[in-house]
Amino acid sequence: METVKELVRGLRPDLNVKFTSLRTPITLVRGVRPETAKSVDRRLLAAIRAANVSAPVHATLLHEDADAVEPAHEALIERKEAQLDAAPGVVLAVVPAWEMESWWFQFPESVAKYRPTWGRLDKYAGRHVGKIVNAKEELKRALRSGARQGRAVEYSESDCPGIARVVVSLREYDSPKARSDSWSTFVRKIMAL
Repeated sequence: METVKELVRGLRPDLNVKFTSLRTPITLVRGVRPETAKSVDRRLLAAIRAANVSAPVHATLLHEDADAVEPAHEALIERKEAQLDAAPGVVLAVVPAWEMESWWFQFPESVAKYRPTWGRLDKYAGRHVGKIVNAKEELKRALRSGARQGRAVEYSESDCPGIARVVVSLREYDSPKARSDSWSTFVRKIMAL
């Protein structure tokens, strides 16, 4: 969720919001039975309402990877937001196509600045990166393939907040070099807050 926070702060510095994370995640919901998912939703709604008692909740951001290519994110966003329509404030589902790593293909300058020893992502310019299957593995391969010999650190999920900070500092989010409909949806929703 740190990555989402960095991106929201960069896209909307005017919001001046305090982010509060739940102390422990409610549970992972991928592949669970419908009755279990409903129980998770009830617990999440209760946690949001409880947080709203001590300080007003203006928005709830729920991050879940689509684990499928675009446009799979659309149905998941609709379902997640509808399940919590009784929550205080606005509910925004943050759903990258396949995984958040699909978004990094759009920002080759930021990724290169974050870790100069990695291979560059320029070959993805102009592509519909929301259609990349197994985006995390593809990103790892791309960064490894053009890396400086013996000097590159392997990409890991823990790099995401740092990459997001560079995307924000370079304002590369203003002009993505590739297409991701799930990114465009995220930006549109954040800008509407």
